[in-house]
Amino acid sequence: MLQGVGSSLNDSPVMTVSATDHSYAIEVDVEVAGSCEAGVLLFYDEGHSMGLRIGPHGLGVHHEGDIQKAVTRGTLRIANRDQVIDFYYKVEGGQWVKLRNSVDASCYQQNILGGFHDLRPALFAIGEGFGTFRSFRYMTEVS
Repeated sequence: MLQGVGSSLNDSPVMTVSATDHSYAIEVDVEVAGSCEAGVLLFYDEGHSMGLRIGPHGLGVHHEGDIQKAVTRGTLRIANRDQVIDFYYKVEGGQWVKLRNSVDASCYQQNILGGFHDLRPALFAIGEGFGTFRSFRYMTEVS
């Protein structure tokens, strides 16, 4: 469980892991309580990240609009195939749904953005309440 903190990634900590492969997928079951927004990201820094979130208004792409309303729990997946990113979700009993077009993440690197960071898988919780994360998986087999 992560307690929601702050109102955006600018004032909320994220929990990251290092990606050790050029292609991988991350997947986690997320449940929110209260007015918390929680999810999974590929995180470079506070201003440069991409991911999925579940919050008080439903499920959506971080920094964009909601895709499915009235969702407080779901499984979120991000697939990184050599810097081409795809987003997926499924709700209990449902099938995987791919969101939006693929994203080119090749510009998320220190030669362009500076700071000597790298694009890292991350979990976050923002706002009031809690985000509960279950079964985090890092997979080198990207389907």
